[in-house]
Amino acid sequence: MRQNAVPSGLGARIQRVLEHAYSKQQSRTEMSNIRIFALLSNNLRSELQLEIARPQLDAHPLFVQLSIKFAPTLRRIATTCIHYQSLAQGDVLFFPGEHATHMYFVVTGLLQYTRASSAGEVRDTEWVEGREDWIAEAVLWLDSWYHRGTLMASMESEVLLAHPKKFSDTVCLNPAAFDVVVSYAHRFADRLSRMDESDWSDIYQGEELF
Repeated sequence: MRQNAVPSGLGARIQRVLEHAYSKQQSRTEMSNIRIFALLSNNLRSELQLEIARPQLDAHPLFVQLSIKFAPTLRRIATTCIHYQSLAQGDVLFFPGEHATHMYFVVTGLLQYTRASSAGEVRDTEWVEGREDWIAEAVLWLDSWYHRGTLMASMESEVLLAHPKKFSDTVCLNPAAFDVVVSYAHRFADRLSRMDESDWSDIYQGEELF
């Protein structure tokens, strides 16, 4: 960084993030980095991957319902539809007006969500925590969803990402699970259509939807 005249402020941020990421890497081993796990059967590997993701997925009542009634489907979801992303303090996950690509759950850390009015003024701000909130759920149920606010990491954080197309393809493999998911999606879309668009948000605590 010195050789390339990187500003000291940016250099300090990069150093802090690298130190945190290295420390985290030393204390938490990713399953994909342990070669012996490749010897597991697909079923056992999917069960393990679901248990790793379960604390986040259980925040949402639909995923809890899938776990109770359609465990094999949820294991496929954990195996094929999700991955993880680390965020440094100050990193922005998305901005208003951007096309949504994933649904998110907070694994660790704390995020700040800010919505702005049409005039560009801050309308409201809320904190997004793990096991309590989820983010951009609409991307799973609508043809397209554009973010309504800015989501920024207030500290070093990690999020779980669910890919909508892979989620849809996986759920379609089980007609009974598909019926449950479609019923929920209709209720979600109906509730959204009855709201004023200015009240739409990327952040949900949707127990009442289920």
